[in-house]
Amino acid sequence: MSATTSRAVSPAIRALVPALVVGIALAGLLAIAPESRAAPAAPWFGPNVQVTALPAYTAYQPSIAAGASGTLYLAYGGWGGSTTQSDIFFSKSTDAARTWTSPVRVNNDGGGASQLEPSLFLSATEVIYIIWTDYRGGTADIYFSRSTDLGLSFSANVRANDVTTNFQIEPDVAVDSAGLVHAVWTDNRNLFSTGPDIYYANSTDGGLSFNPSLRVNNDATGVEQFRPAIAVGPDRSVYAVWDDPRNGGRGRDIYFSRSSNLGGTWAPNIFVNDDTGNVPQDNAAIAVNPGLNRRSPASPTRPAPMRPRSGTTIRPATLRSPACRSTEASSAATRPRTPTAPSSSPPPAPTGG
Repeated sequence: MSATTSRAVSPAIRALVPALVVGIALAGLLAIAPESRAAPAAPWFGPNVQVTALPAYTAYQPSIAAGASGTLYLAYGGWGGSTTQSDIFFSKSTDAARTWTSPVRVNNDGGGASQLEPSLFLSATEVIYIIWTDYRGGTADIYFSRSTDLGLSFSANVRANDVTTNFQIEPDVAVDSAGLVHAVWTDNRNLFSTGPDIYYANSTDGGLSFNPSLRVNNDATGVEQFRPAIAVGPDRSVYAVWDDPRNGGRGRDIYFSRSSNLGGTWAPNIFVNDDTGNVPQDNAAIAVNPGLNRRSPASPTRPAPMRPRSGTTIRPATLRSPACRSTEASSAATRPRTPTAPSSSPPPAPTGG
């Protein structure tokens, strides 16, 4: 080979060597890269597991929460037999819902009165709070109980509403960081004036007793406000939403109010949905993002972040973490209803199947 040819080949060899190095490096990366896998095929949920067991013959209106420990806590209404009839039951699962404990009866009355519409809240320390609609007094009232031993037993039942005239239904509950219990419900005590309203009460002793009830909606009309939901923030502000048809030409709206003084007073109500047509909005749910709720009580009020709630009774099957509630889990989805003229009679209680 001549010197001229040698000089011509040398630059080509010099250019080839870096290319080979890059190729070898890429091959090495491909060799250690994780193998791509196809997405799992449907169904994405595991097999259904039956929760209901005796003494609960049936189940309806579930409300569920998950604890930091991974335990699932579930409250639901169910038929408890001809003696106690419709009751509130509790079960839990410690193995990702593969199995459930035998149901524990939460209501402690001895008769055949109906109990329904439970809502469960779980604290960060996994204290269990349950509120429900209860007919033991002859009309529908709001009753409450809690468990401090992970659901092994429940406290004596306490009535939350202070007036038993007509009916109180559709309760929801939340507990703030200091242990103050906040309850909200639909209340028909003002039958001949403002009609069914949204009422609130709190308990400063963990649910042993409740303070006087307060009206949350501020309209002067006789329309029916119903299906409330409640949440609390890390600053202990209290938030409530509900269905409200006060603006007749708009249909049913979602209304909101906030209390910055532990439920002592409530801000003027505002509607959340922005449509202008006569299309109903209903079954509201609310949660508070703990990372965003840093406004002082003196700052302007505005709606807390919203999220759909399942079950919740999704109130049937509301999922509530310790930071924000299931449900609410809330049961509103199982209780469709159309606003009607106020009535002194509550919805019929379920019977056994």
